[in-house]
Amino acid sequence: MTGFFQRLFSKREAAHEPSPPPLAGRLKIEEFGHNLVSIDARDFIGHQAVSPNRCYRLIWADRTPEGSRGGHRSGGHGSWSLLLDDRIVTTGSLERPQEGCVADNGTVILHDWMFGEGLKGGIVAFAPDGTQLVTQQFAANLMSNSLSPDGKFAICQTANAPGSADSCRHMLFDLAAGREMARWEVETVSRDVS
Repeated sequence: MTGFFQRLFSKREAAHEPSPPPLAGRLKIEEFGHNLVSIDARDFIGHQAVSPNRCYRLIWADRTPEGSRGGHRSGGHGSWSLLLDDRIVTTGSLERPQEGCVADNGTVILHDWMFGEGLKGGIVAFAPDGTQLVTQQFAANLMSNSLSPDGKFAICQTANAPGSADSCRHMLFDLAAGREMARWEVETVSRDVS
């Protein structure tokens, strides 16, 4: 079995020591398809987003630190890291990181699908040094997001959540000001199929 699949499907031992410090050199990153990556030196398998200028790479994994459980769960934070020229710049954790984007200046946004049951989620934005720029939770699941190439603005879309003011909305954020600028209801178009 190749190293990638062996790490993906084999049971991992629980980690009892702190993570190694960020590596000084460039990491060897194997890409599988558009957004799945493997980094042997970090024992990492997860998703990625690459900045438009191809300098920054955001990686994230929605699973417990020792890798024993992913997806829906009630504990065990997932991780994310920002890389510049395939060297780690900053690392952090969220409950269930998803749908990341990274701008040309290293600004990052991620969805957090959060632990437990119910219609909920959050969007979080970070500066390249890991400083949190925006965090906002919603009483609705998140569907998609996007980030301007210069890292100044972010937008996200929520799914249907009956009875919630956050249901079926687009939200626009000014990341420098650290606030929501606008929100509006998602428009749907009916087509007559007769």
